[in-house]
Amino acid sequence: ERIAAEKAAEQAEQERLEAERIAAEKAEAQRIASEKAERERQEAEKIAAEKAEAERIAAEKAEAQRIAAEQAEKEKLEAERIAAEKEKAAAERAGAEKVEAAAAVTKTDQGEAQTISSQASSSAADAGFEVGSVVKALFEGDGQWYDAQVLSKVSDGKQWVLFLWYGDEQETDIKFLEALAVPSPLAARAPKAMVKRPPPGPPSDEEVPIARPLGGTMVVTPGRGGQSIGEKRYEMPVKYHGVLLGKKGLTVKAMEQSSGAKIRFEKEPEGAIVIRGTAKQREEAWKLVQGVQSLLPKLLTKLREETIEEGELQSRPRLQGKISDKDQVWPVAVSEAILLAKSQEDTDSQ
Repeated sequence: ERIAAEKAAEQAEQERLEAERIAAEKAEAQRIASEKAERERQEAEKIAAEKAEAERIAAEKAEAQRIAAEQAEKEKLEAERIAAEKEKAAAERAGAEKVEAAAAVTKTDQGEAQTISSQASSSAADAGFEVGSVVKALFEGDGQWYDAQVLSKVSDGKQWVLFLWYGDEQETDIKFLEALAVPSPLAARAPKAMVKRPPPGPPSDEEVPIARPLGGTMVVTPGRGGQSIGEKRYEMPVKYHGVLLGKKGLTVKAMEQSSGAKIRFEKEPEGAIVIRGTAKQREEAWKLVQGVQSLLPKLLTKLREETIEEGELQSRPRLQGKISDKDQVWPVAVSEAILLAKSQEDTDSQ
């Protein structure tokens, strides 16, 4: 019995030691597996961090390229604006010199034939001029004298005339019509025996051109409701046509809708913009063109780069933050530019 008990105890001890060995081996295996999992996790985190860093560097590089491109575009637009202003100033100086030269020639010619001119003007003050004759007439738009052809007989002391340099028409008091001291070099342009019946009553304010752009022309035709529908051509370098046309014609369509006028662009010979409508529509459209041309590039840059505060945009007072949809940048910028241009127009009129 003692030997059997000792043998059983020895067997139990061996089983206990075997169980402890197995448990120790299992714990070691679990430790090794845990360490392996930890190394794999750390490796995955390292790879993810490196990938995120690479993406961040790529994003910063792309943003830097975008900013550089927009800065280059702004500098290009600014250079174009400065060049356009210089061209406009040079054209205005050339026009002024031309007007001064013409005035000097006219003054000399009038001095040489003062007696003839005075007698003819005195006679015209009573009877006016024959239809079709070429005279000197005062243009109301700029207060200058130009060669013109008489289109109608005297009515209430006034006659309709056609200005041969530009094609404008107006009803002019006969005291602002003078006989030519010397034949006009434009007399050959005047249609022979041309008779036109003026519209009833004095011309309205809408029928008087507001501005005479350098090299501009205007053609007027009778329209419905007693208003005249006409076209006015303004010199506009081709390099500015893009921003005024807008993405898929968005800008020009918005200006047409706002003013009621029709706008088209000409590339030849030097680039121009032609506005068709009543005098009021043409004037409003031209002011919109000038305002949008000045404001739109700045607004596009602002909407692309800056964070918009609530109430900062008049056209979108509830808009705030950055515009995530790039396709919405142009519509928002155009709406804001037109609203600001009209606000400026209202301020100037007041």
